[in-house]
Amino acid sequence: MTSDADLDFYRAHSAFSDPGRADAALTGAPTTIAGIRALVSRLVFHYRASGDPTRLGFAPERLHEIDLRYADDMLARLAELDTALLDPGRASTDRILGCCRDYTVLFVSLARRLGIPARARVGFSNYFIEGWNLDHVVAEVWDSEQQRWRLVDSQFSDGDIEVPFSFDDVPRDRFITGTDAWRGCRSGELDPERFVVFPDLMVPDLRSWPYLLHNLVFDLAGLNKQEMILWEIWGVLESLEAADAALAAELDVIAARLADPAVTQAELAALYDDDRFRVPAEVTNFSPLDGGKRPVRLRTSVPSAD
Repeated sequence: MTSDADLDFYRAHSAFSDPGRADAALTGAPTTIAGIRALVSRLVFHYRASGDPTRLGFAPERLHEIDLRYADDMLARLAELDTALLDPGRASTDRILGCCRDYTVLFVSLARRLGIPARARVGFSNYFIEGWNLDHVVAEVWDSEQQRWRLVDSQFSDGDIEVPFSFDDVPRDRFITGTDAWRGCRSGELDPERFVVFPDLMVPDLRSWPYLLHNLVFDLAGLNKQEMILWEIWGVLESLEAADAALAAELDVIAARLADPAVTQAELAALYDDDRFRVPAEVTNFSPLDGGKRPVRLRTSVPSAD
């Protein structure tokens, strides 16, 4: 049974999800899960799903938008592109360039500002390419009527792609959390070679065991309200390799606790409180559109409107 205190933790903003100075512009935003999802699905343009964005009307100098990490910065940039922040007819080029993580951060931001417990889950989707589990991030919201967490994919509005389920309640065998992917592959139930960023992206670090480790650590971070950019690393991820036997056995124990519906937020925090897994003040960013490597210092609070 999830406690009220645990739900309050996920109702409160993180430094990543707080709309900050952009909060006033969200007055009149949708108040239902379906409404929030529909709005958010039109605020981000996926930087690689439709091909080279510079051939789709995005100026090359806009490519840096994929590294926007904080909801207040995302919303401010959206307002620069089109002041009608809540207009469902926003042009594609007036959306920010981003990825699944950014849809999720914006969804979580709008949900939390309404007091809805929400968090990011990092894992893999198998509804993009049959037979493959692709790197993906969705939100998880607390359903007070059914007393359960349910998965919401805010990258899509109804009708965007054909699936046999609602994006407001994605089945857990269609989006597999980093936690469940690790456990399934370790048990032999799932094939680690089918878990990738993208099938034809033949980079060893971005597929199989190294990336299963990546998404397990990111899932643990997300459960602790650290909604990280997917191409950043820290701690145990610095080696960019598969876990050795000792670490893998330790991660088995951690994943088993994360997967337990009875796990408390205090226990999640304790599992996360380890220099190997906890997000530090500075992380390393490998932005995919410039091929660079740079240190990034994270903020701990949202700047005031002053």
